[in-house]
Amino acid sequence: MRHPRANKAGDDLVSTIDFAALYASSFDTVLYGSEMVLQRYVEMRAPETERDTIDTLRALAGLLIAMREDVTGQPSTVSEDVVLRTFVNLKPEELVVVRLREYLSKNPEALRRAAKTLRGESTDAPPVGRPPSK
Repeated sequence: MRHPRANKAGDDLVSTIDFAALYASSFDTVLYGSEMVLQRYVEMRAPETERDTIDTLRALAGLLIAMREDVTGQPSTVSEDVVLRTFVNLKPEELVVVRLREYLSKNPEALRRAAKTLRGESTDAPPVGRPPSK
């Protein structure tokens, strides 16, 4: 992942984000925002120790989407990758990872089957979202 103006990649790009300024500028939005905005802010602010760059950026996108929903009063149809591509140029393989993680986070059955496949267990069921073939 390389930012065109900063000419930084991956973790270097995340390290160039002034999170203190981001927190300060989002304070009122979080303070007066909905429960979802507060929850997304906490998720972004207190990351898991194993979070990688992609998940850090996804947490930021989740916060921005929650803020957008709060302001408009409508559920957002904007995906995480669209929000992220507004600020960061993602390589094609990074874009695939973002989209895959977002899909799996919204589809528990797909996540369960992916985990089963990665463990080497067989899956005889048809792909998620497709009817069984006859």
